[in-house]
Amino acid sequence: MMLDIVYNPASGHFRQKRLDAMADAFAALGFQPRLAMTRPDGVAVPDDARLVCVHGGDGTLQMVARALGKRAGQVPLCIYPAGTVNLIARELGYAGDPGRFAQQVVRAWARGADSWVRSPLLDFEGVPVMACLSVGPDSMVVANLSPGLKARIGRYAYLLSGLKLLRNWPRQSFDIAAGLADGGAIDTRAEAAFLSRGRFYAGPFVLSPRARVDADSFELITLPRAGRLRCAGVALAVMAGLPTDRLGLTRSWSVRSVELGNRALPVQIDGDALPPRPVRAALGGPVVRYCI
Repeated sequence: MMLDIVYNPASGHFRQKRLDAMADAFAALGFQPRLAMTRPDGVAVPDDARLVCVHGGDGTLQMVARALGKRAGQVPLCIYPAGTVNLIARELGYAGDPGRFAQQVVRAWARGADSWVRSPLLDFEGVPVMACLSVGPDSMVVANLSPGLKARIGRYAYLLSGLKLLRNWPRQSFDIAAGLADGGAIDTRAEAAFLSRGRFYAGPFVLSPRARVDADSFELITLPRAGRLRCAGVALAVMAGLPTDRLGLTRSWSVRSVELGNRALPVQIDGDALPPRPVRAALGGPVVRYCI
């Protein structure tokens, strides 16, 4: 059984020894590892790929999904958590130990596709959103992040980037229109918005407890006001495990489509920043299958 391993040497927690140990573990279990390294312009996934292992974070996972294109709904994926935050790998429960991870995947492969997790993708301008999309101070933090510092200190680089924004804190209200999962609709305004495919945010912290990777909807979380104190309150509540919506800090809905009328702030997708633009996103991409 051929296993295509796509690894990102620039991922926050990439270690060559872990990659080698993981490949050796799969080989010992009867798989044939075939490695491909990502580059700044993307990665090529072989046409005959049957199972792709993403050795990286959410951004690497998105890169692989984009490389697969229409095949993203046909070729199953698994994720070794070698990135900085690893939201989807954390959501799905993939092990960080190379040997245990290989055993997880091999057992899931033996059970067959009916047991795997299916995740409908959120589509943004033809780009699959694997874990999250945000507009507001969160996206400014990502846009101002130092890649070198991120490689050295991991997710703490996001904290330092946020501290640098304190002097000139970004605030820009924008319109939001969304189609709800129950068939209704909302129109509102906010200074920050976050779209989530899973529960976790910034690592082990739960921001959207109702979200599920396999749901036919995603969570929209908004901050009507996103000043320094309000954002600090949201951060402290999330770290303490408290429900931010019940505390009146955020509002949230389960939605299937959303439009954000933002024209001033960058857009964050799966840990990477894009220039300011309006956002139109909806469930409509392929249904990815995670071998777990």
